[in-house]
Amino acid sequence: QAISKKHFFASAHLPLYKVKEIRKAYPGSTINDVVLAICSGALRKNLETSNELPEESLVAMIPVSKREKDEQGSPKSSGGNLISPMLISLATDLDSPSSRLGMIHQNALRAKEFNYKVAVERIMKHLPSWSSSLTMKAYTRLRLANILKPVFNLIITNVPGPKVPLFLNGAELKSLE
Repeated sequence: QAISKKHFFASAHLPLYKVKEIRKAYPGSTINDVVLAICSGALRKNLETSNELPEESLVAMIPVSKREKDEQGSPKSSGGNLISPMLISLATDLDSPSSRLGMIHQNALRAKEFNYKVAVERIMKHLPSWSSSLTMKAYTRLRLANILKPVFNLIITNVPGPKVPLFLNGAELKSLE
């Protein structure tokens, strides 16, 4: 349905060692898979509580970095943003948390492969710069979400915090939200 003026923001703080423990529930899964599974479980629980859980899985758009990496695997810094959208089914139709994690891992592998082969940013650079903005405005103003199923339901991003402690006037930054 069309987006209303009612919006929600949620955040969670989990120690990395716990996320790594959860990752062991499905061999080969990544920290990002676990983050998606946690978000998927929270969405599922919330939608079930309000009797709004759809039969088909929700799909998240995940912004992924397209920066080249150096020899150590760290992104080369060239300034600006270089991201591409990746779509992943969150397996919200599965009741079991471990099954959800496994399915999310498989979905993420397929999404990464597709994202590599069909990079959206390569397609977008051939369109006029105004086209995506105009399309989104028309989609919203004409309330087309009530007629056309959206490509994705939500955005999930997992951005790591600073690698060193940050201070302001001697006070250490404890949380970024």
